[in-house]
This record gives sequence, structure tokens and C-alpha cells, in this order.
Amino acid sequence: MPILPSPDPRISGATVLRYAAVGLVNTVVGLGIIAVLDFGLGVRPALANAAGYAVGLVVAFTLNRRFVFGRATHRLAAMRRFLAAFGAAFLLNQLVLAVLLGLLPATALAGAGAQLAGVVTYTVTMFLLSARWVFIDPPPARDHA
Repeated sequence: MPILPSPDPRISGATVLRYAAVGLVNTVVGLGIIAVLDFGLGVRPALANAAGYAVGLVVAFTLNRRFVFGRATHRLAAMRRFLAAFGAAFLLNQLVLAVLLGLLPATALAGAGAQLAGVVTYTVTMFLLSARWVFIDPPPARDHA
């Protein structure tokens, strides 16, 4: 039984599982970069964080393109769409976080719930944009005869 039934083969249970695996790998790599730079080498936390996210974006793009969605899309065009999707997903994440923090009581549990809702929003948005827009095969060339 598929995890996420859909007539779209880009959104199968296997695809969702591969996407989750890439997310875990990406998280470990990004946090590893942050930890090494911040705690191991004494790099300023903000710079270490930015470097971890930058490396994470490259890892996520590469693994999603090759392992999750298996598309032979034009790399530069897909990278542009990936960065746009990241920006949109991140902004939506921030919107959900801000709205929930404004509506929920100011407690640690409510804050954690708002953060979790933002993460889920980001993850689902990024997955759907990746499957349906970022990693798409280009349309076949038309003959202009």
C-alpha cells in the first residue's frame, strides 16, 4: 500500500522515503559543518550556521536531483528553480511560525509546536515544489519545419 497515493509517479511512497532519507543525510551534514566550524574551529556562530546551510543546500539539491527524483533536468535551470522553491518554502515556514506564535500562548510547548508546524510546512512545500516544478524533465524540442 503506497504511503502517499497519487496518480503522479513523482509522488510515490518510495519517493517520499527517499526524500526523508535525503533530509536526514542533509541534516547530519549541515549540523556537522556547523559543529565543526563553531565548536571545533571557533568560527562565529552566524558564519558557521550560514556555511552549514550553504553546504546543506548543495547536498540537498544534488541528492534530490540524482537520488530522489532521478531527473536529468538541465542542472542550472533546476538549481534556479530549487533556490526559488527554497525561498518560497522558507518564507511560508516563517509565516506559519509568526502566525502561530501570535495566536498561541507564550509557552515553551506552544513555541515548540509552532516550530514543528513551520518545519512540516517547509518540508511538505519543498517536496511538492521539487516533485512538480524543480526537477521536471524539459519539454521535448519541437520541430519548426
